[in-house]
Amino acid sequence: MTDLTKNKQVAVTLLAKAMPENDVAYVRQVVTPTTTTHRAGFAALYDATGFPIPKDGNFLDWMTQGWSVLHAALSDQTVEMKHVVAEGNQVMLQYHMTALHSGNFAGADATNQRVDWDEVGILTFNEDGKITDMWYLVEEMKVATELGYQLKLK
Repeated sequence: MTDLTKNKQVAVTLLAKAMPENDVAYVRQVVTPTTTTHRAGFAALYDATGFPIPKDGNFLDWMTQGWSVLHAALSDQTVEMKHVVAEGNQVMLQYHMTALHSGNFAGADATNQRVDWDEVGILTFNEDGKITDMWYLVEEMKVATELGYQLKLK
């Protein structure tokens, strides 16, 4: 198996299985202790609504401080991979997610309704096949409006 094929497989398993199922043991196997998330999914929405979670920093710390909050609010997650592209030491994924809004999400009380969004993840791997850097871009406005948030000009 080529490094590109293996890296793609690790990235897909991380985002389509381990993260939705909160499999922290798998996450610890595929990231380095110093892996950095440069832009966490939904962090800007949480910040804008006054319920901040970490936007960036050590990914394993973020799993405790950020992911646990998101996973509690958006449970029963499903992921449909749309595109997975690898070149050099990076894998870029575009995927569609759905989740049950089962807890307080960025200040919005649980609706027990399903929400969905598209997301892009960019993962960088080291020579040992471990993830060292991550970027996540999410359709935050789509989810916010589904939950009832409205934009207002000052």
